[in-house]
Amino acid sequence: MIESDRPPMGELPGSTPLFGSGARFALSLLELATHPTRMIAKQQTGQAIDHVRAFVFLLGSLAAGSLLVLLGFQLQGAGSTLAELARRFIGGSLGLVLAGLVITTLLSIALMLAWRVAGRQVELQQITLVMAYVVSGAWLGIAGGALVFGFGASFYDPGWFGDFARAIGFGVEAPGAFGPVPERRLGLQAIPAVAGLGTGALTWVFTALWCVVAWGAFRQSFGVTRGRAAAATAVWLLLLGSVFGVGGLVARQLAAESVPEVSRAVQQR
Repeated sequence: MIESDRPPMGELPGSTPLFGSGARFALSLLELATHPTRMIAKQQTGQAIDHVRAFVFLLGSLAAGSLLVLLGFQLQGAGSTLAELARRFIGGSLGLVLAGLVITTLLSIALMLAWRVAGRQVELQQITLVMAYVVSGAWLGIAGGALVFGFGASFYDPGWFGDFARAIGFGVEAPGAFGPVPERRLGLQAIPAVAGLGTGALTWVFTALWCVVAWGAFRQSFGVTRGRAAAATAVWLLLLGSVFGVGGLVARQLAAESVPEVSRAVQQR
């Protein structure tokens, strides 16, 4: 075949639009994981399509990470039907994706205020463009760690997530209503259990280090000094700490008020 007669890459057999999009997404994830600041800088061309690509990338990352988290938490029960599993995974994925979008927006607003306090006027669109990729990488790292951690925890206690959910208030039973913890003899199962728990924790450590490196994309995008970037980050952390502190106080107050109701519900059973 003459070189000029070769069809374009998009027309080669097996190179469907869906396959091409998936391949580009996978390559972008690989570059984001290995060279986050360079990958994020390449996405900023000054065109309106940059924000669309960032939003689609964030949606894909949130959806993929949500599936990993749900698989790691092992929502399937002993008597779960296929319809129940589908409902749990679809509902859980949608909930996590929506929560991720809300959290990304709130983090971006707080960071915009922090940069303005630090003396750099930036627009929210500039923040969200970079934040979308930072949150995507961080969420996939957390989700990957949760998948491996849940795999290791399942060898120690197959129902660990159900007990954990009930212990933090997502069940009717009170945390002390389960009786003594049975003694477990893992034997050879201790090997995958320890490997899964250790690998999951190590994945979270690497994710935290990756976030520190990827955070430099904001400084590069705005062309500021390290001192001003550090000041903006400090103000941002202070804002987040204040919000979490107030939220923790409110949650503690609500939990204290709900304890008598849970106790009465347990006594009536």
